[in-house]
Amino acid sequence: MKEITSAAKKGPLIGLLDTLDTLVLRGWRIFVSLKFGLFLLALILGVSVWGTMGYASNAALGDNSIPMARTLVFESRWFVALLLLFAANLLFSTWHVTVMSCTIWWRKIFRRSRTYYEHGSSPRGEVPVDGGPEAVEKALRRRFTRVHRDGNAFFAHKGILSRFGPTIIHAGILIVVGAAVAKAVLTWNGRILTEGRFIAAEGEMTNIIHEPIAPEQQITNENRREIPIDVWIKVLDFDEIMHPNSNVPRHFRSLLEVRDPRDNTITVAELDMNHGLRIHTSQYGWLNFHQAGYQPVSDGEFQRMNFDVRDRRTGERIAVSDTHPGNRVRIGETDYFLEVDGLRPADRWRVYSAESPFEVAAEGLLRGGRELSYSFRPEEFFPDFRIDEESGEPHNASNQPVNPALRTAVFLDGRQVATTWLFLDPELAAHVPDTHPRFRLELEDIRLRSGVDTSTVDWNRPGNALFVLALKDLENEREHGREMLVLGEDSRSFEYTARVDHEDVELGTEGIFDVRIAGPTQRYLTVLTVVNEPTVPYMNLGVGIVVLGALLTFMFRYRALYGLWDPSRGTLHMALVPRWGQSPVQEEFDELVHELSGGRGLVSTSASKTEPTPADEIPAEHESVRGDLARV
Repeated sequence: MKEITSAAKKGPLIGLLDTLDTLVLRGWRIFVSLKFGLFLLALILGVSVWGTMGYASNAALGDNSIPMARTLVFESRWFVALLLLFAANLLFSTWHVTVMSCTIWWRKIFRRSRTYYEHGSSPRGEVPVDGGPEAVEKALRRRFTRVHRDGNAFFAHKGILSRFGPTIIHAGILIVVGAAVAKAVLTWNGRILTEGRFIAAEGEMTNIIHEPIAPEQQITNENRREIPIDVWIKVLDFDEIMHPNSNVPRHFRSLLEVRDPRDNTITVAELDMNHGLRIHTSQYGWLNFHQAGYQPVSDGEFQRMNFDVRDRRTGERIAVSDTHPGNRVRIGETDYFLEVDGLRPADRWRVYSAESPFEVAAEGLLRGGRELSYSFRPEEFFPDFRIDEESGEPHNASNQPVNPALRTAVFLDGRQVATTWLFLDPELAAHVPDTHPRFRLELEDIRLRSGVDTSTVDWNRPGNALFVLALKDLENEREHGREMLVLGEDSRSFEYTARVDHEDVELGTEGIFDVRIAGPTQRYLTVLTVVNEPTVPYMNLGVGIVVLGALLTFMFRYRALYGLWDPSRGTLHMALVPRWGQSPVQEEFDELVHELSGGRGLVSTSASKTEPTPADEIPAEHESVRGDLARV
């Protein structure tokens, strides 16, 4: 009567709160149920198939297919919310499994009624044992991992690693989901580069990475922005190898020089179709560079030339390498690098080793047979030449012609290849190295216009002074020609035929190399994809953990033995129960019965056909309050 009165006194607000409490509890039970988790998993798989078939593999979208799939589906906010919902359901719905996995080693289960050993799908029976409970415990310890005894009750189990498998699988799935969510969040905040491009032609150096403005579209001239990084990359060389008798590339690779101004290090790395390059930057962490494509480009300011590098002792070809002046490239598959000063015969070449990239391992002069022209041009005059001790720059001590020096440019085929200093003083002139193996320039005289005062004249005004320059032929030690020029005036061209053999020019470090000009070649543009995905290792870790959990689950078979000693009959009531869903254990049960009974077998018993057969093992959410139903 009191309860009815109390309920009647409840107002509408209390009733509403009770209803809400009931709905919340019901909703929570639905949320943490296994069925809801399977529904979410099916929904995620369906969305993934839709994103793959509708976007990523849709040929109609062209180059925008994968960016659209990533932006509109797999990295969208609604898909991330779906993943988080599934992760929460997985965590709560499998919590009891996790607790069981963590406590299974210490678990003890003894409460089993006598009827439990008479009914069930797994093998059960009554076994006569000589030696009593001690003999039973001794036999069980030989066959099982963990054995527990409580008076006349026994519990033993083995294959315990199998019970850790589901929890390990769930942990791996949560790591994979967490990595996917973290990648999406980092992408939204601009901390991950998923569609970057590095573009540079051979010989070019840049620190610019191109990224799409609209992430759902491919990079184009309109849809891109430039992102500078704190590492400079120079494309030294590009090689492509075609399939025989076709224009289909079989292999292509790029040789890069990476310069890090933070620690002044220079690294040379090679990228090909199967091998990428990782570079650390302060903005994005580790960036991964991979070959994406290439295309021929015009020479522009750089002209590429093939050079035939041979062993000068045997004449055997080492490699044919292409480069342009000032650009260092690898000689074939060796650890040597070639650098040239020019593209004409008699221009200097140098070879460096990978071990000592700043020390010349060999040098010489380019060989080749071509008609060339040699010319020169006076550019700046110093009447009283001095070198500033602090800056190292030339300057005039006075305006009087005390120590005349003329800076002169040297040309081959109209292209400037060197700059040299010409001194009127013969002793100083003898210390200036030759800029060409065949010709040597000498300053013979300086003439002023009549009536010009040497103390006030502007020596570098064209026409105030004439410079007499003589060209000496080093092959026959004779004068090849003489020119009288003003500043900025080009000399006439002196034609000559370059000799193939320059062995007479002793440089002393030619070594075994012989470098010849093989002819012009095509210059290529290298295109590299640039991505940084710090979540990939965690995603791989999660997949590996899932595989490990699956192996533990299916490679090991869990089975538990329940025993009850009957002192009046001298028998052991025994049941050997596998984990639900695993293979039967009848053979193992028979072996154990044979060992315990000394070969006598089971005691003959008759079970009632009318009693229900109890389950060997049932899921936690269906656990019965009856003590004779086992949950393992």
